[in-house]
Amino acid sequence: MPIAARQAASEQALPDEQVELLRGSVQAGMVAQFVIAIAAAVGLIYLLKLVWITMLVAALLAFALDPFVVVLARLRIPRAVGAAIALLLLLGVSLALTFFFYNRAVDFIDELPNFSATIRDDLQKLQPRRTNSRTAHGLCCQRTREESPSPCRCSRPQV
Repeated sequence: MPIAARQAASEQALPDEQVELLRGSVQAGMVAQFVIAIAAAVGLIYLLKLVWITMLVAALLAFALDPFVVVLARLRIPRAVGAAIALLLLLGVSLALTFFFYNRAVDFIDELPNFSATIRDDLQKLQPRRTNSRTAHGLCCQRTREESPSPCRCSRPQV
């Protein structure tokens, strides 16, 4: 039986309602597969986050160090050796900065109690002013309540 005859026979055998039902179920299956694929991709990204972070940092370093490696390549230094020199230089700069800032951070931590005492004293100097202004506002609002039941006429909001 030729293919055209089979198609004609199958089209005549299925009523329009069954064709629409079949199309709807196929579309629902495609949507379900898409949702499952998205969930699987998100799950893989979550499980492989350490690998992703490593790859992204490596790509960032490659892009950042590429101009330096190109300059070394122009000086007839092989690209692999130039990349190694660039990484070693970056490592040396990172270690020097860490050493410098570590000592500064330790000094800051040693001085932190002195700074916190100074800040605490300054805040205590400001606190009586704030308390007095709230008390004055409270007296004003009490007087207006005693005179009439209308709300406070002060420019400050009630506390």
